[in-house]
Amino acid sequence: GPAPVPEGAVVFNEISYAHQIPNAQFVEIYNRTNLAFDLSAWRINGLDYEFPSGTVLRPGQFLVIAKDPGAFRAAYGTNALVFDTFHGNLDANGETLTLLIPGGTNYSEVVVDKMRYENRRPWSPNAASGASLQLIDSSIDNSRPSDWGAGGSWLNVTRTANIANATNLLLWLPGVGNCFIDDISLSATNEGAPNIVLNGDFESELSGPWILPAIYSTSYITNGVAHSGNRSLFINGTLGGSGLNVIQQWIGSRVPTNLVCTLSYWILVNTDPVTVRMRTLPGSSIDTTALAQSIVATPGANNSFAASLPAYDPLWLNELQASNVAGITDNFGDRDPWVEIYNGGSNTLSLDGYFLADNYGGNLQQWPFPNGLTVGSRQFKLVWLDGEPQETVGLTHLHANFRLNSTTGSVALVRIVAGAPQITDYLTYTALGAGLSYGDYPDGQPFVRRIFQSVTPSGTNISRGVNVFINEWMAGNTTNSMFSDPA
Repeated sequence: GPAPVPEGAVVFNEISYAHQIPNAQFVEIYNRTNLAFDLSAWRINGLDYEFPSGTVLRPGQFLVIAKDPGAFRAAYGTNALVFDTFHGNLDANGETLTLLIPGGTNYSEVVVDKMRYENRRPWSPNAASGASLQLIDSSIDNSRPSDWGAGGSWLNVTRTANIANATNLLLWLPGVGNCFIDDISLSATNEGAPNIVLNGDFESELSGPWILPAIYSTSYITNGVAHSGNRSLFINGTLGGSGLNVIQQWIGSRVPTNLVCTLSYWILVNTDPVTVRMRTLPGSSIDTTALAQSIVATPGANNSFAASLPAYDPLWLNELQASNVAGITDNFGDRDPWVEIYNGGSNTLSLDGYFLADNYGGNLQQWPFPNGLTVGSRQFKLVWLDGEPQETVGLTHLHANFRLNSTTGSVALVRIVAGAPQITDYLTYTALGAGLSYGDYPDGQPFVRRIFQSVTPSGTNISRGVNVFINEWMAGNTTNSMFSDPA
């Protein structure tokens, strides 16, 4: 029969590029099918590595290629097996890795898998601190940052002390950030003592016993992410909490004074490390501070983040212009910043449930696309990022509620999965000149992004270089020629 098709079957599955032990870098590939693949002469561009003749990747097999086997064993233990070593380097600032088969159509190489990581948001900063990047769902597009996790698992925090005359339970994040909180309990130490906290498992709606200040107004109960049950609290802090800026619950009528109690709760990191404070007040010794971050790697084994995710729509942030000085005008005649969304697929796609944001770690649901908005196959949709949402007209003239910085900033395209926001695509621009744009080249991919002098809103991106030509050359500069080497 025909040879098995490797595209979508053999994937980059785990990458460690910045472990604290020098040269402990590794890349893991994974065969997610029930078919075997001969990897002879396949190569990984970005690692300077070619698989030796006779290499076979069996069904469901992981294969680890390390920079230095000794450093790898020191970092991950002797039970983690290394298949081979690579001679290149994984760039700590970001790298594009491409798995290639030689000799395809017209003798060109066949791209089996391709991904690019970065050491900055929206890629997890845990990876830049030593954790491995782990693929979450190997069956979908692994070029998306939200299909990769780094570090993080449910962390339990407990504290046993005298509750004194406490009347309130307080919860807050000292800094900007977000995480999931679940299974909060406060009870006496004797066996079978009831939980004093109401709705500490967040299986009911947030309103009622819990009081949220304005800085946590975008926090909510999420479905599908939970330590137990089905729900948890996604706490999103837009400013550091303190004083009255805390989530709290009144417990005074349910707890006796001077009782030794145990406070327990669970934290799950969303993307970045986060510090969580929880305590009873006043007069109590029950006070906890927890830094939630886990440095984990699983070379040669199932990823700790492995889970099923919905497939990504082929939607991309394709081009943006932050300083529009002489370009197109909006429906009010203003030259304002804009971003262009591109549908790289063959079907019309709905933008219902999608959001735009100018950040990667705060309010990711900053501006929702209006219901009923669609973008056709291989078509573009332009949104003005001018902070003037009142200028929106129907589904034709779209104005977001934030304005891009004119030189340096970011835009994120966001979807909601299990109640939590996920970044599906992003553009980060730095020192972008007035009148220039920045985006994908070619359209609809995350691997090559560049500054454009030819700005093409709602059109295909064009790369035009500087007009420099070889005007004259001499092949036979003999001793009789008029030009001589001055050296």
